[in-house]
Amino acid sequence: MPAGITITYSGVGNIFNLNGRTKIFLGDPRYFNDVSWTASYDPKAQIWISFHDWHPNLSFPSKLNFITTDGNRLWRHNDTSQSYCNFYNADYPFQVEYVLDSGQQVDTLRNIEYLLESYIYDIDGIDRFHVLDYNFDELVVYNSEQVSGLLNLNLAPKNDPFARLNYPKVNITDIDIIFEKVEQKFRVNQFWDITADRGEFDPNVQRPIWLTAWDGYKKELNPANLNYNKSVFERKKFRHYYTNVLFTKRVSGNTKMLMKIANNKDLNSPR
Repeated sequence: MPAGITITYSGVGNIFNLNGRTKIFLGDPRYFNDVSWTASYDPKAQIWISFHDWHPNLSFPSKLNFITTDGNRLWRHNDTSQSYCNFYNADYPFQVEYVLDSGQQVDTLRNIEYLLESYIYDIDGIDRFHVLDYNFDELVVYNSEQVSGLLNLNLAPKNDPFARLNYPKVNITDIDIIFEKVEQKFRVNQFWDITADRGEFDPNVQRPIWLTAWDGYKKELNPANLNYNKSVFERKKFRHYYTNVLFTKRVSGNTKMLMKIANNKDLNSPR
């Protein structure tokens, strides 16, 4: 909160006092940021499963699924196989993030390989069609001091080897790269570190990789920390004892994505 500003509860309804004088109401976007969040808990496993972007006013279970309220509307969850990651008629991204950990051994990450199956189901939710090359839209690779920037995933041209020469394609705010699917495995290897300066050239530079929203779980890459136009001679490999891999599908539609196994290739990098 800026200096010289105090907000206190008036003790009446949803009314607050600004600097002891002006009355303001809870939720007024001029004074409050909406940092609502929803977390799901599995009582059987006794663990918190995930954060969710939908923010219900009330939730209650039914026999086969559960229902939430949003204002004057009721929303039945897990009721259809024709729509995924859509809540209250709004599409939300489907994200999978995992960590590659090599213990105390420092490795370089050579490529990312994973098993992903994507299905479109019939209206009964039983019979399904395996979508051939369905994949995530975006990828970010990072560790504590390196980051790939935003990578747009494009299917490698299958019948035009010369078209592959167009990748990677460096843009102003992202990089277009290709992925391949071989023997049911998706593979990606066009990534490198685009950190502008991690303190090598200016010891006073202290830029975080991510900018995290006030809700604590939404985040975006810090543009001040990125240099997409690095020379090809400055494209460093990812070298660390751990690496984070973050996949994003912006709109899932009627396709269910099942991320099964990540089998990434590392190379020991002693010095």
